[in-house]
Amino acid sequence: MSDRARLVDWFARFRHRLTGNGNWLQGHEPGAMPPEKVDIARVKVLIARLSAYSEVARGITQAFLYQLAVAVPDCYVDMAFFPNENDEKIFQQQKIPLWLGTTSKIPASEFDLIAVSNSVLQEIVNLPVALEFSGIPLTLTGREAKRSPLVIVGGANSYNHSILHDSEGAGLVDGVLIGDGELAFGQIIEIVKQSKNLARAEVLARLRDEVPGFYDPAGYRQIFAADRSLTLIEALEGCPMPVKARKDSAVASSANFVGGPVLYDEDAAGASHLLMSAGCPSFCSFCKESWEQKPYRERSAQELTNCAMQLKANMGLSEIALMSFNATTCSGIAELIRELNQVFARVSIKSQRFDTVANAPELLEMQFESGKRSYTCAMEGISARIRTLLQKNLTEECILAGLQQLIRLNLRQLKVFMIVSGYETAEDMNEFKSMLEKIKKLFADRSARASVTFSFACLFRPPHTPLQFASHRAGFSEMENLLRELESLVVAGGFEARISSGPADAFFSELVAYADRRFSKILVEASIDKGFRYRGEVSNALYRFFRDRADQLKLPILAEQTRDEKTVFPWDDIDTGVNRSFLWQNYQRLLDGSEFTACIRPPWGSGSCNGCGACSDAGEISRVTHSGPLEKPGISLVPAVRPVVRQVYFRVPELWAWCGPNFIKAAVGRRLMLDNHGLIRDFVRVSRIFPEFFAAGSYVGEIEFRNAPAAIEETATAAEVDIKITGFALRQKRLPDDFWPLPVEFAAPSSPAEFARMVDQMLTKYRLKHLKKRSGDFLNWEINRGQAKKSGIGSIALREADGLVRLQLVGQPELHLLRQLTGNSPLISKLTPA
Repeated sequence: MSDRARLVDWFARFRHRLTGNGNWLQGHEPGAMPPEKVDIARVKVLIARLSAYSEVARGITQAFLYQLAVAVPDCYVDMAFFPNENDEKIFQQQKIPLWLGTTSKIPASEFDLIAVSNSVLQEIVNLPVALEFSGIPLTLTGREAKRSPLVIVGGANSYNHSILHDSEGAGLVDGVLIGDGELAFGQIIEIVKQSKNLARAEVLARLRDEVPGFYDPAGYRQIFAADRSLTLIEALEGCPMPVKARKDSAVASSANFVGGPVLYDEDAAGASHLLMSAGCPSFCSFCKESWEQKPYRERSAQELTNCAMQLKANMGLSEIALMSFNATTCSGIAELIRELNQVFARVSIKSQRFDTVANAPELLEMQFESGKRSYTCAMEGISARIRTLLQKNLTEECILAGLQQLIRLNLRQLKVFMIVSGYETAEDMNEFKSMLEKIKKLFADRSARASVTFSFACLFRPPHTPLQFASHRAGFSEMENLLRELESLVVAGGFEARISSGPADAFFSELVAYADRRFSKILVEASIDKGFRYRGEVSNALYRFFRDRADQLKLPILAEQTRDEKTVFPWDDIDTGVNRSFLWQNYQRLLDGSEFTACIRPPWGSGSCNGCGACSDAGEISRVTHSGPLEKPGISLVPAVRPVVRQVYFRVPELWAWCGPNFIKAAVGRRLMLDNHGLIRDFVRVSRIFPEFFAAGSYVGEIEFRNAPAAIEETATAAEVDIKITGFALRQKRLPDDFWPLPVEFAAPSSPAEFARMVDQMLTKYRLKHLKKRSGDFLNWEINRGQAKKSGIGSIALREADGLVRLQLVGQPELHLLRQLTGNSPLISKLTPA
């Protein structure tokens, strides 16, 4: 039996032991490539993640990478995710690769390219074990000898990867794509496809020479002094020095995110993000993405609207979130919100700055008109001095003015992001206490008080930012004490407090980010030998292990040392576009108590260039300095109209029998819009579906439209695993009342004799009075009317010859009874239109 056949069989037998009945590993999501295409593809690509499926589903990276990869001719694309704690134990016990294609069930070791997207710095601790227990050697020479797939890392943390490359040239990965992948990812896949018969070194040389932004670890060497400090990074012949990061996102020639697989996640289904811009015009000193991704780039409102329409159909969306570092400072934001509110049931904007709330009450009113009552704003520093250090350009007056605007519009819930820097003094704490009293007074006049939560995170001083030069700060225990004191102040002020990221997270992040190549062995030990994992939180034990092991190996910890403009950093072979001299100049200004203002036009910024060096020419500088919304957009929302409801019949494939209702609704909306392009604009959402429990087979759904559709086309051709639209009701029936009784069926999870005994025992246990009799090929249990109404089950019929079970449901069934009856067998609805 081949590895693929073995894994398909294993999943069928063991999926019920996995989290969520193994939905995350079953593959075949809407929009995913069918597995049969793998046999004719010239190149096989695995998009592998270091986080669990549910975490990945909340973002757009996975879907966007998939979209880019499937555009390459003769390419088969699959996905792999890092199992959660429960599932990893099962994988280890059963000797299942930690990474395998979810749809194809092909082990990671049989792909041509493993594209590792590293979105969160701390999750890098999961990489060694993911490789090791997927049959991928941890050294370049080992992968070459075994003819393993190329392992290339990209993503938000591609700028800080020195720890992945062993000092002796035997690193964990073959290459790193620095920066954006919109144009580069397809190019990398094409080169791998063309170079399958070449030696690994030759393929890497092609990638290095032909793909700007590709970093070949074997082409660089770190030189250390007698005191073991890093003194030089040397490029071998033919290797660029430094490697210039890609800045392809949101430029005219790059792809827009318009859709990808719809993942099986109840929280994410039906909602996605519209990628509005890249980079950031502000200079917040703690924000690595802002500095690494400069210059600021944005797309026009018309282009974004077109993308949103494609996203809506391709992913079955009813909700869209505007994705940007600060959406309200994007040019054309008012027009965009107005247009999208006519297309989507809900348009949301994530965390915003208090100054944009204060400076743009019109934009705020537009959001509240659309039903928004919960807000998230970033205050960051607890005092003016700390906010200057963090370069937030936020005065206390501006924060209070923003709060007044939110209160005026009847805010219900507010979350305020705060950063604990480790540089706070008693004066800063007193200023924060005074600020809390002022905020409390603002809310005092309200009849219904809003819920206000202050969320604290310890400061991570990232590479490529002014804070890479920052001096010593409070230690681990002192930071813990600071957090406790701030929590107490918030609670005493009458508000809620939570810690989103403690000192272990911040200190460990700095250890990893500032580590040179010699620390690679510690990363491998932590991951494989000690079994440490990152699943949303860094444990104190992981931080202590890493810190103590460095001391044992006598490795200097750069994150804890004094750093200045002459310090050699492990990332000095990377060029983000921002001049290092500007970073140093910026840091000196922070120490002096002054700040740089954003480059975009007033009132959002200065409207002038600060000279960071990220813009390539005068034209790009002009585009940035003339960006930003008009001060008074003067646009209001079109009044909402009562939606028109229509009923649509559809079939759910058996493989999706364990998927939740939100996913089914998104899949139905997607299929409906793809089959009926004329409905894309008017589709609002799938409001209800019946049946409402986990099942495959025949369904009916209530669909909301802005305007009544003249007709809805049935699905003419569809993939075997997808929704199939089967009918459109001209006469509306009450849902679910008019659809009872509902016949359903499934295969008995045990032998017919054992199943019959189980039914007898279950009915006796729950005191469900019934009449048992045989009729033709079936053994029947007819449940008394009163008991049937209580349990939702009118009758159970077992065909003893083959174990087919038919249920007659007379109302919403008690789910625990269904689970006992069906075991691991999928339930099939036999609803028929009347």
